[in-house]
Amino acid sequence: MKVHPAVMRSMKSRIDKSMPAGNEGAGVVIDAGANAQDLIGKTVGLAGGSMYAQYKSASAINCDELGLSLQGSDIGFNRLIKEPTINRPGLVLAGFFTYFAFRRIHLFLPELLIFLL
Repeated sequence: MKVHPAVMRSMKSRIDKSMPAGNEGAGVVIDAGANAQDLIGKTVGLAGGSMYAQYKSASAINCDELGLSLQGSDIGFNRLIKEPTINRPGLVLAGFFTYFAFRRIHLFLPELLIFLL
């Protein structure tokens, strides 16, 4: 694949370097500084790099409270998630099963749901 030279110049410092995965993510706040105590126990999203870690330290100003709430039963909430990565199953729904990640959490984004309708 040919990449435009301007894009390659902007990525020069990253070429052949190991980079932590995950630009954005979400999770439950387990501890916070004095000015962010109201975030403890709430689900927040942020973009901060290295988001596939088990724990992430971030400035509260970079966290967006997602306002999520349980809409159904809490059955299964005690199950351990053994594979913490997600899978967007678009290819599977199109019939391509070669690399199906059956142990992952499957994420159905709005554009995929529109495709299914």
